[in-house]
Amino acid sequence: MKIDTDSLRTHLKLQCSKFDMEFLCEQDTIQHLRSQFVSFPKGFRLVQLVSLLRACTDVSDAQALDVFDLLDVDGRGCLRFTEFYFLCCLLLAFGNREMKVFMYQRGDDLVRLLEAKSRDREISTGSKNVKVPVASICYLFRVLGQERDLFSKMEQLRLKKRDLNKAELQTVLFALFHDFDEDIRENFLPDEPAKGDEQT
Repeated sequence: MKIDTDSLRTHLKLQCSKFDMEFLCEQDTIQHLRSQFVSFPKGFRLVQLVSLLRACTDVSDAQALDVFDLLDVDGRGCLRFTEFYFLCCLLLAFGNREMKVFMYQRGDDLVRLLEAKSRDREISTGSKNVKVPVASICYLFRVLGQERDLFSKMEQLRLKKRDLNKAELQTVLFALFHDFDEDIRENFLPDEPAKGDEQT
């Protein structure tokens, strides 16, 4: 999935010099997003989500439906503000290659989301015995276009289980997002000048 963060900022009607996770977590920004959210009296529905994703990503309508299904954890047919805000954070972090920051700030929310999408309704949120099926994790990474990386990383970490506990899940997510962020920097960011090339 490719994300145009400038288009995302425009669509969310945000004004800032640096559009990053730090800005998105500021209370003023959250209040601004909340004030926009209440303009949808019936909640943030599929049509609004498709409009947002069309404006700032390259996802198809079918993929947009996958995103909506992932976030609509209670099957109400619309997103609550917390789910909408989580989506904004995920899109910005993925677009800016700040997925490690995202994990530190919203990692617990991500785990709860994956728990909720699980078919195992006996999961007790916050318990040390939480088990998240790999199928639920695949669902998220299919949306992000990173499903192949997920299986590769699980092999490297020797996690071939059907279900992962919270610690294993966080290990996989941090490892994946670390590699993702570093791969982008390695391949797309300019090299630092060598010491001999520095101008004095």
